[in-house]
Amino acid sequence: PELLEWTRGKSLKDYTAALKELEAKLNVPGWRKSSRKLLWPFRKPKMERYLGLVGEQRTKLHLLLTTATTKTVTKMLRKVDEKELREVQRWLNIVDPGTNYSSALAVREPGTGGCATAIEDVEHLCNANDDYGLAYFYFTFSDSEKQKLHNVLLSLIGQLPKKPSDRGLPGAVVDLYNSTQAIGKSADTRALKDLLLHMIKGFKKTFIIIDALDEFPKDTRESLLSWIRELTVDHDAGSLSILVTSRPEADIILIYADTRVGILRFRWVDCLLRILQECITPGDVRAALRELPKDLDSVYLRILQSIHEKQGEYIRRAMHWLAFSAVPLTLGQLAEAVVIEYDVEKYGEDPETGAIFDMDCFMSICPSLIAFEDARDGESSPQENRRLRLAHFSVKEYLISDRAAQGPSACYHISEDKANLLMGHACLSRILRHSAQGAIHWKEVAETSFLYHSARYWFVYTRFNDDTAPTPLSQAAVKVLELGKGLLDIYDPDDHYRITTPSSGIYPPAIYYSCLLNLVTAAKFLVNEEADVVNAQGGRYGNALQAAVENGNQSVVRLLLEHGAEVNAQGGQFGNALQAAA
Repeated sequence: PELLEWTRGKSLKDYTAALKELEAKLNVPGWRKSSRKLLWPFRKPKMERYLGLVGEQRTKLHLLLTTATTKTVTKMLRKVDEKELREVQRWLNIVDPGTNYSSALAVREPGTGGCATAIEDVEHLCNANDDYGLAYFYFTFSDSEKQKLHNVLLSLIGQLPKKPSDRGLPGAVVDLYNSTQAIGKSADTRALKDLLLHMIKGFKKTFIIIDALDEFPKDTRESLLSWIRELTVDHDAGSLSILVTSRPEADIILIYADTRVGILRFRWVDCLLRILQECITPGDVRAALRELPKDLDSVYLRILQSIHEKQGEYIRRAMHWLAFSAVPLTLGQLAEAVVIEYDVEKYGEDPETGAIFDMDCFMSICPSLIAFEDARDGESSPQENRRLRLAHFSVKEYLISDRAAQGPSACYHISEDKANLLMGHACLSRILRHSAQGAIHWKEVAETSFLYHSARYWFVYTRFNDDTAPTPLSQAAVKVLELGKGLLDIYDPDDHYRITTPSSGIYPPAIYYSCLLNLVTAAKFLVNEEADVVNAQGGRYGNALQAAVENGNQSVVRLLLEHGAEVNAQGGQFGNALQAAA
């Protein structure tokens, strides 16, 4: 009782001392606790009154802390006039993730609405707690401004202040604006990171939600991943929650290795539920439960072993494409690609059928291994034009592992070398078959067709194994290069965006494209056939040497120089090879 009376009207420091004294009085030997239990019925009325007084003190203490926090936040904000407020907000909102959020809320389809729903739920939580903050960002491959870390940081900084127009802007934000943007300078990325970190620490709990991380350019993504890693290190556990959605890109998976075990367990459960879905009676369910695979490897092994032998070869080819293709194939493209048998001696021959007659069979044979990609940016298309992917990154991890190579599923083991040989052969075969069938107008070749994919990416696959590829495959690549207009009307690597109309284009010779695309073996074949070909004119870069120099293809440059390429030849985009090199 005297403690309760004593704490009335005291400071927070006095509260702390009183609580420590109270704690010491409560920590008593076990025999005294037992005696207190016996006396409890007689002391209950008095203790309930004391507990009521404690409750009153807790309410007062909570009010005191809330008032102190509000005063601190108010001090951090700075009132600005309406014009300056608009200018600062325009600087911070150089990109607007709100448009993606609104679209996702409206659609609410798998892969688009999940992140939006999370934002919606967290917003309700933050609205109920003044010391909670939320910021989110949507990466979009179709918007280059949403692929810059500088703009990501600005957007997140702009979202964290609550009702900035009513209460002002954080002083640190205004100061950074006045020292950079207001005088025509760009804010340093390090300064933006420090400012965001400072703002996050001003909240009791902060939520950052990032959608489609995989759509940030891969060649510069390390800077973004490093920043996210910095954020998680610089905060106490529980004070910062980061939700990231992404397709299973290898570098992203490595960054979040700490969460891998949980992800794989969830994946294992998902696969087991698919197995149980096939049961039609309670007895079947009980029997299946007794025989369920004990880990994810066992799940995948069971799925692969259940594939019929006649279907197995098509599934093997499909797995190579799904794991290693330059871009995800559509269902229609894959159905055509997998019927092309890999025979290094044969190219351009018609398979027994142009494509698998039942495209849906992929999904029915192994639904736990293959899935449709999520539609993005309101994309809508027929099922055969929807892109496919492996259902989970752990599928590829298993198929390329030594565990798969040495176990009962060895026939399904895949590798990047084998995949590029198979894919390069299939693309060359499809192009040569097209050329043998006679002229087809380029407008009749849809970008969703396997023929277009073959014309667009054949050199990517053949270049991967250029030094070790079988001779017949390299010879087939030369044949394709020599097709000229028949191939280049479909896709011209010297004119990605079709600035010129294909039907009116005059294309440079095969040696030019072999040097442009860094196909060393094909270039050797061509210069050995005709020595003078190295100085042939044509193309965006004027000649083969300038094309090779511009793309940094050193081996091809050396080959051309050894065979008498004219270093001072004039023309092309850069005027000469030296200017292109510079």
